[in-house]
Amino acid sequence: MERRAFLTRGLAVTGGVAAAGVGARPADADSRDRVLVRVLPTVEAAAPGGHYTPNRAPLRPAPFLKLPPGSVRPKGWLRRQLDLQVEGLNGRMPEVSDYLDYDTNGWVDPAKAGWKELPYWLRGFTDLGLVTGDERVRTLTRRWVDGILAAQQPDGWFGPAALRTSLESGPDFWPHMPVLDALRSYAEATGDERITPFLARYFDFQNRQPAEVFRRGWGAYRWGDTIDSVYWVYNRTGDDRLLDLVRKIHAGSADYVTGLPTMHNVNLAQGFREPLQYGVLTGDPALRAATYRNHDVIMGRTGSSPAAGSPATRTAARTSPTPGRAWRPAGSSSSCTASSC
Repeated sequence: MERRAFLTRGLAVTGGVAAAGVGARPADADSRDRVLVRVLPTVEAAAPGGHYTPNRAPLRPAPFLKLPPGSVRPKGWLRRQLDLQVEGLNGRMPEVSDYLDYDTNGWVDPAKAGWKELPYWLRGFTDLGLVTGDERVRTLTRRWVDGILAAQQPDGWFGPAALRTSLESGPDFWPHMPVLDALRSYAEATGDERITPFLARYFDFQNRQPAEVFRRGWGAYRWGDTIDSVYWVYNRTGDDRLLDLVRKIHAGSADYVTGLPTMHNVNLAQGFREPLQYGVLTGDPALRAATYRNHDVIMGRTGSSPAAGSPATRTAARTSPTPGRAWRPAGSSSSCTASSC
């Protein structure tokens, strides 16, 4: 069954766990042996506790809640692939990349340079260490997290000081977005109590910015990522000012509600779902429909999900890409110039 139809019809729930159905049975199985499955149109999240922090009102309940990274340990083939990443370019990139030199990096020393390179890498590297339990990766992740947290400024800004005024004399919020993901994963897996107030201070800084700041640069096409992180903090604090920030972000976002404002690969991966993410706050079914329409348009044009990848370098190609174009996972890191990301 297609995933969307599955979600629309309802979830089959057995023993409190969402399931698509029951296992296969012999054709001659007696009806007395059948398992009764209760089907619910929606599943209400439980109260906060344990592994889960459900959406707080007025946010709509999430149909699924994810476990913290590391709650499930990979084995077999998957474990082997992750181990190859640990010992491959992902896990060893700091040994060969000037962008990941801790002593010269603006994300831990704001007086120095930095942009999206460290954020892209750290987002994946953090989860890699958490799901594999590799101690070397976890230790290096902890060093970067400690450095980033320690470098936050009194007004809530963090990261390279030059980014404060790099977009029309205003802040460039785009490269912070992958860092937010890394910090959230780290907090969920380790219980680090510094992360939530750190992010709350940063979002307070964002909320104090004028409206035009939210319409600039790459971030204008990628605000969906930040909305999700704002909800993450709101669910843990209940601070209503965060919902005001979500409204401001949506107002400044490129318009994914009436169509696709871009066919840039990374923009699509991080922006196509923005209407539905805003809809978690408003409950407007038209916003949900807009995101599904965006997904279908991208699937029809490229033959792949915007969340998985498209046959493109930076601009999404049609299903028959021109010769020489490389497969690039949507939203993945790349070697971009200052004018192309």
